[in-house]
Amino acid sequence: MSGNVAVEEIHTSRLELVPLGVGHAGEMVGVLGDPALHAFVGGVPESLEELRARYARWEAGAPEPGTDWCNWVLRRRADGRLVGTVQATVVGDTAEVAWVVGTAWQGRGYASEAAGALVGWLRERVRTVVAHVHPGHAASAAVARAAGLVPTAEVQDGEVRWVAPASRRVRVACVHCGQDWLRAHRDGKSGEVFFLCPECESLWTAGQDTRAATELHLTAFLESRGTSRERVTEEG
Repeated sequence: MSGNVAVEEIHTSRLELVPLGVGHAGEMVGVLGDPALHAFVGGVPESLEELRARYARWEAGAPEPGTDWCNWVLRRRADGRLVGTVQATVVGDTAEVAWVVGTAWQGRGYASEAAGALVGWLRERVRTVVAHVHPGHAASAAVARAAGLVPTAEVQDGEVRWVAPASRRVRVACVHCGQDWLRAHRDGKSGEVFFLCPECESLWTAGQDTRAATELHLTAFLESRGTSRERVTEEG
């Protein structure tokens, strides 16, 4: 690491976030062995040798000045089992976070608990905390929301940028009317997140490029989803 952010243990009610080391690879190769974990991020599970090599690179630290690779394993306090990882790539005053929990331990709130603790820890050390979530990954979006992040109108490499509310937010003006900023909204019926211009009601779904024109409009969109304006709420 470059020394800007020192990784330390973080404790929650059920988990210990322990600084990741090469020695964790032996257990983590099993935790991360399900191909389903790669459904949205691509790739395949790594072998033990590949995982050890990657963890060694992480331990050695980022080669770029001003960049910190901060990685933790999630250890369950009840029995000491490892159940996943969280990470933060810190560049200057911005931290980008990510998380993964092994398939066998999903559905128990571990990812939300760990991500929330990590975001809280980081907000004492950096100005901006962000995450990028695939628009189709509802479970990961739920984790981001539970961690205190909200979606923005920015899409990068097909993933929606989420930010901590107190962080500097990326604002995108409506390309149709130019009279207002796009704002994230959620349909209470389906849980779908979309971006809306409050002035002209042009609408972008989470996977669209919000800097390009759209053919969608709020009224037609709600009709196509079988929902109503009363069920729509602004995120954040």
